[in-house]
Amino acid sequence: MIRSGDGTTDPIQIKKGVLQGESASPNLFNIFIDGIVDELYSAPMLTGIKLHARIIHILLFADDMVLVAPTAATLQRKINIAKRFFKRRGLKVNLSKTKIVVFRKSGRIHKDDVFFFGNRRIDCVKEYTYLGAPFFSNGSFKLTAEHFKDRGLAVQGRVLNILNYAKSYDVTLSCKLFETMVRSTSLYAAEVWGFDQSDTLEKVQQSFFKRSLALPRNTPNYFLRLETGRLHTRYTVFKSMYRFWIKILGSSDGSLLMDSYMHLRSLEPSPTTSNWCSSFYSTLELLGSTDVWYSNNFALAKAKEGEIMHKLRLALRTEDLVSCMNSSTMPHYHNLKNPETLIEPYLKQRLPRYLASCMAQVRLGYPTLCNKGQWHKLGSWNGDPCRFCGLPESLLHLLEECAGYDCPRKKYLGEISSSCNVLDLLQGPNWIHVLRNVYFFLCDVLSTRPQP
Repeated sequence: MIRSGDGTTDPIQIKKGVLQGESASPNLFNIFIDGIVDELYSAPMLTGIKLHARIIHILLFADDMVLVAPTAATLQRKINIAKRFFKRRGLKVNLSKTKIVVFRKSGRIHKDDVFFFGNRRIDCVKEYTYLGAPFFSNGSFKLTAEHFKDRGLAVQGRVLNILNYAKSYDVTLSCKLFETMVRSTSLYAAEVWGFDQSDTLEKVQQSFFKRSLALPRNTPNYFLRLETGRLHTRYTVFKSMYRFWIKILGSSDGSLLMDSYMHLRSLEPSPTTSNWCSSFYSTLELLGSTDVWYSNNFALAKAKEGEIMHKLRLALRTEDLVSCMNSSTMPHYHNLKNPETLIEPYLKQRLPRYLASCMAQVRLGYPTLCNKGQWHKLGSWNGDPCRFCGLPESLLHLLEECAGYDCPRKKYLGEISSSCNVLDLLQGPNWIHVLRNVYFFLCDVLSTRPQP
């Protein structure tokens, strides 16, 4: 029956298929479809894909079915076997949803890539989404990463709209929303495909926090991570990989998961290509933890997880601190950043959003500022001198040096000597009061600053 605003319909007889949501439906479907597996594996002279100790002809998951073959002729034979099976069982195939992907290095579709289901041609495509993840005909996951990056950025916009309703900036809330709504989307199944694409996926995290703090797009990635206490996305992906590896080691011998893993593990390492195992091993090697890899032991891998993740956290944070020390674009920052401080204190104070953004921009020191929703590019952004005094126009120049802004500087910031600059004052005990005055100073200056 169907219930509507006008009541319920007459009973509807279900004569085909299985009941939606019925607990027995998956088992009934599996029993009904299982015969095709027997037919494929019993067919004479039918080659499949070799994985360790097994041959794969077909992959079945819920109601998704994938036929795999090493050659076009073999695939066509399997399609013919499947067609005869479906006809005997009274099943119809939706060819609009049935596609062929021919995996080759170039990813191109050749004119002789022609396959038929009976007398109807099956489309060959360069991309197909299977179990929620797009696979591409060149075998690379670069475009997969771009796909999930774009999905993460789309969700990000909605999350930032939620955060904009809050008058104060709460870094803890921002991180939780990012992890539960944005990161969970962009890192879907990334433990399988994502490690070599971590830099692409990191763009989602960078964009989220740059937008939430109104920082320019060219803000160094290490600055944002050091300010907010975040780690590179590489950490999250590797952590998922490690737990997936523990799951593999805990699976039974002869399972598809274990055979796939053992096959990848047996492949010779290549300087030009990498697979899941080689990517995973390379990180363990960098961390000095190859002993756990060579043991291939479930109990040891589980026991070592905390230690290995701690090593990776330290390695990634050290990498950012070294970038900070060697920075030529913002050499002042390493004097501001205390290596022992994970999240900068001002981000924990639930400051008004405009003050948190102002503090981040002043600490960054870039010649691109966002003030009252408007972006302002100072002269040093494109090499133009200050329109008051002719000196290079940087943020520091506005705050401390230019005589053209003496009046608002005295009004808001008082006398700033060379021994006590704005950044020093923002590190002092009255930093919130100083920060408010810096914000109002910038509002005044940027609204009256001479335009080109």
